[in-house]
Amino acid sequence: MKDKISMKIYNTLAELNQKMEELIKTSENELIKSITGYEFYIKAFAVFLKFKWCYLLFLKDLIAKKVGKTTVRYSKT
Repeated sequence: MKDKISMKIYNTLAELNQKMEELIKTSENELIKSITGYEFYIKAFAVFLKFKWCYLLFLKDLIAKKVGKTTVRYSKT
């Protein structure tokens, strides 16, 4: 996968993003799993999800205070 995009110049990030999307869509599942299965990526993703979840809880409480409710129902999906 790296060989298909490395050492090429893209005029915009949108062009690079489009090329990456094309590569991902046309790649085999096993290749994608082998790339995203690295511990480095798994840990980074877990940290991001924890941050996102904490931020959502913070926003929920902030909204509850603004609308005067003590409880806002929020389900984790």
